[in-house]
Amino acid sequence: MTYSFSTELFSDLHKDVYGFRPRGHWFYDEATTDDERQAEWDYLVHRLDQQIEEDNAEKAANLEAFRIQVKQNLALGAKDEQEAIRWVVESLNPHPVDLSYGGDWVCYELGLAYSNGYIFNQACRDLAKKLEKESA
Repeated sequence: MTYSFSTELFSDLHKDVYGFRPRGHWFYDEATTDDERQAEWDYLVHRLDQQIEEDNAEKAANLEAFRIQVKQNLALGAKDEQEAIRWVVESLNPHPVDLSYGGDWVCYELGLAYSNGYIFNQACRDLAKKLEKESA
């Protein structure tokens, strides 16, 4: 059998799958065979692949929900797409500190991939200026 597991990376893989590092895991026991280690490694890699697929599907669904919200805002009277996006950001009740993170904060709040952050940067800048004026 060919082994692809790594005792150095097992802790990282375990954390990626379960959210915590293993302590006293049988994977590290001297009595554990390489076949057993490989089986555990393969299982964790499979679970991680599943989680990545689920995460990507969730982000895609959240992006579609955001697009629907923008269309609804346009139907409600937003003058353009940028204003409709700003309304979405405003609906999150941002604090000025939140807005300092720009589009990344909005992506976190909406469950979107951070690669979509650019969509919200202008709205965050506009709202930060608005809040600054209101507090002055």
